[in-house]
Amino acid sequence: VRGQGAGPEEGEVRQLVEAAYAARPSGPPGTAQSWRSHLVYLRNIAIVEMLRATGARPAEMAALRRGDLDEENQTARAPDGRTLYFDLASWAALARYFEARRDPVDCPLLLRQTPVFAQHGPCSAGQGSAPLVANRVGVILRSLRSSERVTARGLRVRFGRRLLAATEDEKGTARLLGIKGLEVVRRYRGESGADRRSDGKPLGSGCQLRYLNWSRLAPMV
Repeated sequence: VRGQGAGPEEGEVRQLVEAAYAARPSGPPGTAQSWRSHLVYLRNIAIVEMLRATGARPAEMAALRRGDLDEENQTARAPDGRTLYFDLASWAALARYFEARRDPVDCPLLLRQTPVFAQHGPCSAGQGSAPLVANRVGVILRSLRSSERVTARGLRVRFGRRLLAATEDEKGTARLLGIKGLEVVRRYRGESGADRRSDGKPLGSGCQLRYLNWSRLAPMV
């Protein structure tokens, strides 16, 4: 949390998401290069949406495999065993990316071992089975962001502050962020734009985590 303040403002997060959607590649259709560019475009949107909605770390996202996803509940299992909760926009972005990738759905075992986020470089075969490198997430954000506060860590801080403000549940917030020790979670407390809705009112307090309406934590963009 130190050095990140309250994380990015809500307007900066919206600008990030809008920039990801606006970065649609141009070029002649029907070529291998144009297909890879389209996959990278959809992948980057899915990455931005997941960072916004789940508070996941880049290393956790790079380690995810298709077998870690629960499509029925729209969740993912992080490497440390905790559950990452998607909202509608972030899960839809992931679904569009998978649809374009044409993963081997006819081979369940191979599909389960397929990376959630792939590289899609010129040397990648087929769908691009090589997993994304974690530090690439920072490169993607830097290419899209309008503020230096918009980093993977900053988005995670924003998520933690909003979650704690909405629930007042320190243990639950620590569990969902994969944090050991409540002293770290307590640093998320404070009055900021991240603790309030777009109309300036508090997100809420005293709400038990299991009853939390996740859509309140991830503004519609």
